Amino acid sequence: MAELHFKKGLYKHYAPLLFRFYKLRAAFDLWRWGKDKTETAQLSQVYWNRYLGKKFVGEVKRIGARPYLGEDLIGDARGNAYILGCGPSINKVTPAEWEIISKGFSVGLNAFFVHDFQANAYFSEFCDVDEFYELIYSCLLNNPARKNAQAYLSAKYILLKSSKYRKPTVQNPLWYIANSVKLLDEDLLRHILAPYFDVNSKNDGFSHHVSNTDTAINFCVRKGYKKIYLVGMDLSNDGYFWDFEDNETYVKARCFIAKLNAVRDSIPDKQGLHLIASKSIAEVRGNFTIVEYLQFLQTSILAPLGVQLYVCNPSSLLTEVLPYIPIQEVE
Repeated sequence: MAELHFKKGLYKHYAPLLFRFYKLRAAFDLWRWGKDKTETAQLSQVYWNRYLGKKFVGEVKRIGARPYLGEDLIGDARGNAYILGCGPSINKVTPAEWEIISKGFSVGLNAFFVHDFQANAYFSEFCDVDEFYELIYSCLLNNPARKNAQAYLSAKYILLKSSKYRKPTVQNPLWYIANSVKLLDEDLLRHILAPYFDVNSKNDGFSHHVSNTDTAINFCVRKGYKKIYLVGMDLSNDGYFWDFEDNETYVKARCFIAKLNAVRDSIPDKQGLHLIASKSIAEVRGNFTIVEYLQFLQTSILAPLGVQLYVCNPSSLLTEVLPYIPIQEVE
């Protein structure tokens, strides 16, 4: 991958001084909020990630692509929002239930685009694996049948971890900025996250604590949806809906995941949980598990805004912290 443009020139000289400034700012903010100074390193990193996010916007513009700056958030968010994960329970969604989902606003996560159902939007973190490129271009970016869907691609992943991205022929994707917010002090996390979920927010980017799931939730909340249904969010296993059928697309998806795990040198959870639900992995990465995070998010951020998350799989780990509702009972 080519060197990022903003890192050329004087960056190596001013970056350490700028980071020191953010560290001083973090220490000052913690003092005025009455928080422990031991959080200084984590908070300064949050501020630094926000700074880099603004630089990524410039990089996206420089290469002639479209950064997502919240242009289409203004409007009437009627009905329900559905966030579509890639868990095996997706295969249990009936045609009648897909019809219900199609009447709302739907967001397909990561490689959901290999599924036949057409979502309104797709949020994907690019992976530098050949099979992934083949799938996302054939199933989404260059697929005429999906010209009316909107692809949102992670600017961070494309700029830092991708070397083979080429401008698609069908889609004109929007590249979104996901700012890493890894804080374990809930009061501090609440303070930092609140502006990201403000429908009138001026933020260029979205929040990212543990996964693309919480970024998509941030997106739906900022669009104005009050009821958000999580479909295919199983987490009790590390499988995917494409594991159980041998059509050509699903076989390629399985190959993509196998190669991705090899590249990442991923260590599976000892209990067989999805990586973002693993307590041991969360401790190493310095974040909450997705179950812990969504419990915090619902209680501390979303409830005061009148927003409710629901889970549509009765076997999902999320039923521990969120209300379960079958898709056919969604109003």
